[in-house]
Amino acid sequence: MTNIKIVLTIILLTSFFISTSSCKKEDKEYTSISGQWRCDEQSPMGMSSFTIDIENSTHNSSIYAIYNINNKGHEERAFATLKDDSLIIESQFIGNTMVDIEGYGIITEDYKLMTLYYTTKSNEGVFDINAACTHM
Repeated sequence: MTNIKIVLTIILLTSFFISTSSCKKEDKEYTSISGQWRCDEQSPMGMSSFTIDIENSTHNSSIYAIYNINNKGHEERAFATLKDDSLIIESQFIGNTMVDIEGYGIITEDYKLMTLYYTTKSNEGVFDINAACTHM
């Protein structure tokens, strides 16, 4: 009877390990910065987490629109130029807000991670901000 329990235990443990190892999540492969990103932003106001959407311009392949940058709303956007692994955000107002933004981002070669460094200027003051973003 003890041998049967041992054999059954081994079979159950083996099938458990096989089923859990086969459920391993595959990494996504990205070929551009376009898509949705999860950003953890650090500013003098504190930490915040939100998503941004990046879309390529239909008129210029190096220009991208960043929606919801600085967590200003998904209808608001800023434009940036992609050059190699850098995203350049020239001074501009974010959509219809009265927030001026300027900065840059560094993107990993596999397009999975991006770090944004930018400054916002508004009637609330001038803030230096950095955000660690993960492609979703």
